Amino acid sequence: LLLSHGAERAIILPFPLSTVLKVPRRAAFVLKTEAEQCLLDRARSLADESTRRAIPQPGGMVRWGTSPAGSESFAPGVSLERSGVRWGRPLREKIEDLRIAASWITAFQAGAVLRREPWGPCATAEWIETPFAVFRGLCRAGEREERLLERAQRHAASLAGLPLPIVWRHRDFTPWNLFRAGDELRVVDWEGLRPGPALCD
Repeated sequence: LLLSHGAERAIILPFPLSTVLKVPRRAAFVLKTEAEQCLLDRARSLADESTRRAIPQPGGMVRWGTSPAGSESFAPGVSLERSGVRWGRPLREKIEDLRIAASWITAFQAGAVLRREPWGPCATAEWIETPFAVFRGLCRAGEREERLLERAQRHAASLAGLPLPIVWRHRDFTPWNLFRAGDELRVVDWEGLRPGPALCD
């Protein structure tokens, strides 16, 4: 089964399902695909035994025809994005999805703390001011976005001096990257693993 994944890559699911191949669609994405193999190793090394089960096992780089491809273990289950919009699914089940995901990311990040830093002007500039400046550069911020920035700035000021954890974070911990099979969660797409504040996930 061949799936398109935007302009970056194609996802190939050979049957029987045990492996996923990620094939870059452009040469510029080959390095990103190679880096994801290392980042999967890093993520798995940070996790304890129970949280590690949710992270795909990297399989290294392979060739698919003439193209290089990243290989990793298949993540069974249904994406939380799909199950969250399923008609007739009880709200309690959707809330349980959220609880499982929140519990998992909390446990993962508890083992992935790099340091604790007191919150101050530098943190506000890095994690609030700069992203909003980038946002403004990409699109026109409206009144609602400006109000959101003002609220974020006020809240950031109230945190001054608190030691907040800097952790390894997934950076794309979204419903389409979370798969649930029974009570087991699987988390895919680790190419964004980077240090940052825990609450970004």
